[in-house]
Amino acid sequence: VKPAWVTLVILCFQTLWGTGGNVYIYDEALKTFNYALSQILAGGIARAGVGAAAAVIMLVVPSLMFLLSQSQVLETMSTSGMKKKRAVRPALLLLTLPALCAAQAAAASYTYSYEGQYKEAPPMYVTEEVWDLSAGLEQAVKEPSSFFIDAEGRLYLADSGNNRVLVYSLADRTLLTALTGFTGPDGQTESFDRPSGVFAGEDGVVTVADTGNSRVVMLAPDYSLRQIVGSPTGSGVPSGYIFQPIAVAVDKSGRLYAVSRSSAMGVVSFNIDGEFEGFLGAQVVQPSAAELFWRRFMTAEQLERVQKILPTEFNSLTIDDSGFLYVTTSSISKESQYNALITRSRSGDFAPIRRLNPSGDDVLKRSGFFPPAGDVEIRTDGKKDSVVSAFVCAAIGDYGVYSVLDNTRKHIFTYDYDGNLLSVLGGEGVAADQFRALTHAAYHGGKLWVLDGYTGRLTVLRLSGYGTDIMEAIRLTQERQYAQALDTWTELLHKNGNLEMAYIGMGKAYMKSGDYAGAMECYRIVNNREGYSAAYAKQRNASLGNFLLLIPLLAAALALGIIRLSRKLKAYNRAGDLEAARVRGTGEQLAYGFHTIFHPFDGFDEMKRHGRGDVKGAGICLLAALLSFVLYRMASVIVKIK
Repeated sequence: VKPAWVTLVILCFQTLWGTGGNVYIYDEALKTFNYALSQILAGGIARAGVGAAAAVIMLVVPSLMFLLSQSQVLETMSTSGMKKKRAVRPALLLLTLPALCAAQAAAASYTYSYEGQYKEAPPMYVTEEVWDLSAGLEQAVKEPSSFFIDAEGRLYLADSGNNRVLVYSLADRTLLTALTGFTGPDGQTESFDRPSGVFAGEDGVVTVADTGNSRVVMLAPDYSLRQIVGSPTGSGVPSGYIFQPIAVAVDKSGRLYAVSRSSAMGVVSFNIDGEFEGFLGAQVVQPSAAELFWRRFMTAEQLERVQKILPTEFNSLTIDDSGFLYVTTSSISKESQYNALITRSRSGDFAPIRRLNPSGDDVLKRSGFFPPAGDVEIRTDGKKDSVVSAFVCAAIGDYGVYSVLDNTRKHIFTYDYDGNLLSVLGGEGVAADQFRALTHAAYHGGKLWVLDGYTGRLTVLRLSGYGTDIMEAIRLTQERQYAQALDTWTELLHKNGNLEMAYIGMGKAYMKSGDYAGAMECYRIVNNREGYSAAYAKQRNASLGNFLLLIPLLAAALALGIIRLSRKLKAYNRAGDLEAARVRGTGEQLAYGFHTIFHPFDGFDEMKRHGRGDVKGAGICLLAALLSFVLYRMASVIVKIK
């Protein structure tokens, strides 16, 4: 019996030892070692050494437990019909396997709390398939840069290293054709030179960013030439401008948009005839007072050389169904990006992702705990340049949800329409859910397709059960089915107690259903001051509405009381003037203060000539003012805490 009990205790220990603890432990000070290991490994390749050392510890402890009590375990196994010699290795493997699995499969999915703390979370997406794009090809893909999936189930891949565009069939994962060029207007064959971007419209027109040839090529559905759009010309184009398109998109009206490499002018816009219309999204400098002063003494040539646009270079372009453009950049000063992140800036001045309307204005919502800028837990040891997230592409999903690729740690960040962080997954490596060089991503068929430009693989991610619930809660909220949305958000909290964004969803549902007190409580939990203020205003208005008829009566009574009090004080002060020589009490001195308020010149003259007012009365007035100020500040603090 004793060996059996010892064996049972050991098995229970190894189960607890491998527990992540994210479902039950909400205090960082009480987290388990395995939970800490998952946090270490989620930091990417920079923490791989520390993670490996921690993984060894995870293996050593169960092994020591077995070695110290192996006689008891073997005796239990022998009484169960197992031979001791054959049982040693399986038993050791049985005890150490959970720790090994915990080390290898440490949670790569997480979010951040309002305080910026790392919070482990279930994965929103799981790997469904890893497609080797070179499979079955005579010439393997080389440096693929982007892809596009059309409504007909065709995938267009910009195989930049081989100067071609490959067209695949999604149905059977086979190559349909390889586009290496086209027949020009003069009948001569022209070739692509390092095409970097591709787009296919609903009309079947394929648009290729022919980077090396400094042009955009538009092909008809049969892949014959339809139009060539060259470098923009005309007013607004600076002299010496080099057009090297790396990403293209076409809206429903036929307007063409392109992002050019090494250009700080923003997105280039062309009309349906290929004529240059202007630049969109360029960030204009707001000169300081000193700069404005020195410009007054500059010559015309010097003024022409002054930079008018910040060096913000876009590196990707994605268009949504409404015609809004999502652009990303990794050329922002890392120091500026970091400062904008930790100060929770809602401005797009130093934002690595923007959403541009047709006028070029950034309308991306940044209402989350932190702006959409990637990782929040960033070292502050002077090495920010190597750790701040570098966005390279945005993929647009359903209900305003979008995912952004971070090529610093090879992570994928998913946000909702308001900028709330939903999930972070991925990492650097060669496993199915890891990447070496994130290049491009897109949503299709409810799945997220991610291209690794280093391995030439296309990873297909589908929603997990947890992710499906998140999308369902967002859908119900947007469709104003608040009761069902509230139930879904509550269920999500049961699955992931660290999902603070669920409280925001619940707060919205409570707000729309008229339960402002419930909304205030949800917003208070996650320190959402904007939501709390809105709910508080609604609650206050609703409370005042119950006494709407009493407000005029109270106002009239208050006005009448003030008038009567003023008359009495006026008569009281006038009577006191007739007895200027007598000693006045404190009450009379305080009453005289009202006379001074409305008649300052006479009041101060009488204080000087007739001794009206005294230090005691003035001190009482000062103390009353200080007390009212203290009460006001205390009330303000209480409201902020709530």
